[in-house]
Amino acid sequence: MEYYLRFVITLSIGLVGLGLVLKVLLDELFSDWDLFGELGDWLRGTYQGRGLAHVERTEDVMLEIEKSKVIPLSTRMIEKRREQLEEIAAVERNLKVR
Repeated sequence: MEYYLRFVITLSIGLVGLGLVLKVLLDELFSDWDLFGELGDWLRGTYQGRGLAHVERTEDVMLEIEKSKVIPLSTRMIEKRREQLEEIAAVERNLKVR
């Protein structure tokens, strides 16, 4: 009976530890993994004749990344636009006064 209790306690502690490790893995490492999206891509690829391997050139990937970037406005352009709006507001105020 002593061995049975020792086995049950060891098994429960081991399973709790395994559960914690799996929870951390699933929550932290695989949180952005889209399983169904990847399976759909794989099925479409096999039906289109690409097979299991998908070859994509690095240049194509880099071009897609560059296209997806938003070009930020420079601060000079924003300041110039702000000055133009202030000048327009000043002219409008002068016209209303007259």
